[in-house]
Amino acid sequence: ERKEVPDKKKIAALVALPIILKDSIDLLRLVATGKENCTIDNMSIQIKPHPAISPESIKKTFGLNWPSLFEFVEGDFNNCVEKFHLLISNASSVCVEALAKGIPVIVVGSQTGLTHNPIPEAITEDIWKLCYSPEELSKAIEFYAYRDEEKVKSHEVIGKIIRENYFDPVTRNSVYNFLQYS
Repeated sequence: ERKEVPDKKKIAALVALPIILKDSIDLLRLVATGKENCTIDNMSIQIKPHPAISPESIKKTFGLNWPSLFEFVEGDFNNCVEKFHLLISNASSVCVEALAKGIPVIVVGSQTGLTHNPIPEAITEDIWKLCYSPEELSKAIEFYAYRDEEKVKSHEVIGKIIRENYFDPVTRNSVYNFLQYS
């Protein structure tokens, strides 16, 4: 369950990057362009690199036009994501983990290959959106940034349903069941 609620005065988005560096750069470029199209002024975008990739290699590969808006964040993902209003990512279990906390997710589709959407079909698209273009991304950011209290509560309920349907507490029996060990 979510233990923290982000500050309502500033919209905070967490971008969780995949393990493949090229995919990370494509995702960051789309986010940078999408933010330019966005009408939200009071927004922060923090980057959570995959543990296998250093922030230095990401910045170097991105090139000279690194957006000043982008800041790297460290620490455990589950503790980190709670400080944000929404998650932007792709092809990763972190998307479902964020949804389970009632945090909306924007899945960025691949610009050059297959899109690997990690979100099960049974989860309502009200709490997540799939975006392929900067325009779609900026609309999705605005949709989640301007949620009213009723929508936030609705997303919390969806998160609880996701926890009940897709997560089990870690116990000896649940591990054995997961491993199909008897």
